[in-house]
Amino acid sequence: LSAFQIIFTTSVPVYNALLGTRIAPPLDAVGFYNKWQTPYALLIAAFIGFSQFLHYQQNSWRSFLRKSSLSGFVALLLTVPFVTSGIVRNETFILFLFFIWFSLVSSLLNLLFRMSTPRNMPAVLTHTGLAVFLLGVLITFSNSRVISSNTSGIDLGDRQSNRENLLLVKGDTLYMGGFYVSYISSEVKVNTTTYRVDFLKRIKGNYTNAFSLFPSVNRHPRMGNVYNPDTRHFLLKDYYTYIATTGKEDEYIVIKTIINPYINVLWLGSLIMIAGFLWSLIRRIRRAGQSDPNNTYTP
Repeated sequence: LSAFQIIFTTSVPVYNALLGTRIAPPLDAVGFYNKWQTPYALLIAAFIGFSQFLHYQQNSWRSFLRKSSLSGFVALLLTVPFVTSGIVRNETFILFLFFIWFSLVSSLLNLLFRMSTPRNMPAVLTHTGLAVFLLGVLITFSNSRVISSNTSGIDLGDRQSNRENLLLVKGDTLYMGGFYVSYISSEVKVNTTTYRVDFLKRIKGNYTNAFSLFPSVNRHPRMGNVYNPDTRHFLLKDYYTYIATTGKEDEYIVIKTIINPYINVLWLGSLIMIAGFLWSLIRRIRRAGQSDPNNTYTP
């Protein structure tokens, strides 16, 4: 669904060219996608949570409500610190966070104490990973922020570019988001130019290199320029940098740098989902190799 919406929206110029229409793409693409995709993700998280307490052909509403209420109470307790600390602020995102915790707590309970019948352990583990993945998506990209701004003194042409991009002349060093950044060099290989940008810390008047990023530009003779970002990973955050514009002789570059906090939560969820998928695949292969035709399901 998300892929269809993004493909449809980004193809608006193509539709206009083919059909002669004048459909305007959304000005705030991220807000437009969130508006439509968040409710669906919320429903998926809620469904995952409630499904952990269902039994095949023998459901007791009293037992179902008791187990769901326990998960809901724990989810509420886990949601409150994220709201009070300001990690999640938007009302819709707060509701989404609650159902993410609800699905995660429910999946863990089913994983540890058998809350459903039959219990497909690989599926439960995969659902746990999906809940962790959704948690990572929510807390990462709702707190993602641009740390670059144009402090070079050279106008980039419009307010948004000056607010979000930084012009760096080769060899110059400027302050940006807790670092001093310096455009060091460029290297050309065939159609690709790779740029070295050092992120420096200033300690007692001296610069020390914290890390370097190497964004690149592929200059395709037919397709034009393709800008390839580079990312530095840390335990609690990532720094994501790409080239917005370059000078004719690479005497300067314009960069945009974004910080994505908590992104390792997203990767943790991905790893758990992969583990659940592999567990399911291995079990299916083993069962397919068994010769006993009377083999029955065992959770």
